[in-house]
Amino acid sequence: PIVDLLKSSGYSYQTIGSWYGTSDKAPLADKEHHHVATLSVLGHEKHLNGVEIISFLDSPYHRFFTANPSGIWPLHFVGYNSLQSIRDQLDVFNQVIEQTDDAPKIVFAHILIPHEPFSLNPDGSAATNPSPDSKGKPIKEKYVDQVKFINSQMKHIIDKIDAESGGSAVILLNSDEGPHPDVILGGSPESQE
Repeated sequence: PIVDLLKSSGYSYQTIGSWYGTSDKAPLADKEHHHVATLSVLGHEKHLNGVEIISFLDSPYHRFFTANPSGIWPLHFVGYNSLQSIRDQLDVFNQVIEQTDDAPKIVFAHILIPHEPFSLNPDGSAATNPSPDSKGKPIKEKYVDQVKFINSQMKHIIDKIDAESGGSAVILLNSDEGPHPDVILGGSPESQE
């Protein structure tokens, strides 16, 4: 209802979704920016959402594709890459902010960070051991590294929105816990009490 109300008042609605099912489609959006896997068959591309990716990866088509990487097979698959997806989402977010049309806009972005894999260092460089374990560095440090990175990026984006809007933009941020707390704490929540 909020999107309908704002669109009827002249707002455009753009989404920067993820592979996650609740944000991979936005039927009311004027423009959807998706960052998912792509399947190409004889030159026709299809962007796959979370369930479709899982189904394809479990299919005999994917098994045949990986067993025959010669390029003769008419099916081409570009899988989800967490690091590239985050970078692409942030790039799109910055581009959307810089759009100079006069229409007000609503932008919804679902950026899956600090969820594992822990792909980024605080400076945005690629982490050498992104796995959700303590290989390379303690998992708590991997988690904090990603929080530092996304905080710096969001500060930049918020400053840009504030400057572009002359301080009149309404910005709502929503965050969840990242990975389940037992991943970070090392054990079940009961063992941490």
